[in-house]
Amino acid sequence: MPATPPAPGRLPSLTGLRFAAALLVFGVHAYSFIPLADPQDQRIGGILFNAGDLGVSVFFVLSGFVLTWSVRPGYRKGRFWLGRIVRVYPAHLAALILAMAGLAVSARIPDIWPQQLVGSALLVQAWHPSDVHYLGVNPVTWSLSCEIAFYLAFPLLYAGLRRLGTVALRVAVVALPAAVWLMPLVAEVFVAAEHRRWFVYVFPPVRGLEFLLGIVLALLVLRGAWRGPGLPLATVLWVANYLAVDWLPASARDTAATVVTIALLIPAAALADIRGNVPGAGTGSPSIWVRCRTRSSSSTWW
Repeated sequence: MPATPPAPGRLPSLTGLRFAAALLVFGVHAYSFIPLADPQDQRIGGILFNAGDLGVSVFFVLSGFVLTWSVRPGYRKGRFWLGRIVRVYPAHLAALILAMAGLAVSARIPDIWPQQLVGSALLVQAWHPSDVHYLGVNPVTWSLSCEIAFYLAFPLLYAGLRRLGTVALRVAVVALPAAVWLMPLVAEVFVAAEHRRWFVYVFPPVRGLEFLLGIVLALLVLRGAWRGPGLPLATVLWVANYLAVDWLPASARDTAATVVTIALLIPAAALADIRGNVPGAGTGSPSIWVRCRTRSSSSTWW
């Protein structure tokens, strides 16, 4: 007997995952800029945050999953794009102004070329292979540049993927992580050495494989067709994977390292919410996933 498809609703556990991913990204930047004198502190900081930049992979897969989950009857492309622009650009431009002010205080304004400033303002900097450009002005917004590309493509991607049968989606959920693992080899063969990291880690079409994975995962969950471990096991697998990143091949470290366990964790968290069996829910000591509950509906998270 086929599983009953779940009714779309709020998924507070995914807000918890988003918080955890943001903490990892913040941690790796803090660990990079704050020197730790004590060797024991250095070891602990390295274990916890050396791979923190892989939190970006969680964001990209979550983005595809949540946008798909948020689609409702009456969905319109124009309204979707306008909503993304209104949500992203005011905060982005405010941050850009603050970044420029910081450069002015440090007397580094001459280092910023007009092309870099325009690229950053329009959020197209991730398409440029030079780190002078994709990390220009406000370096962390390269990932937002990828997200804007994903938002523009989402209506077309969703329209195509939702027409696939369940078997095809299951093939895609295996093929997409495999493609992510293949990208370092593609870069090795076809991309100039100085641009390989950009191609694997920054180039929007390559990072878009993770976004596509999120869409496919959401469609499988919505159809009641996802088969994977429960949240406790999926969490243990992801944590173990994260801690073992430094033992994996360096060429696969930037994105591929945790993509498989992320693909197990996000549907598990969503289904835990749907079934009401999030660890700690309904007890006197709520879990981190429940504590991060938001008042917003899932359609406003991204």
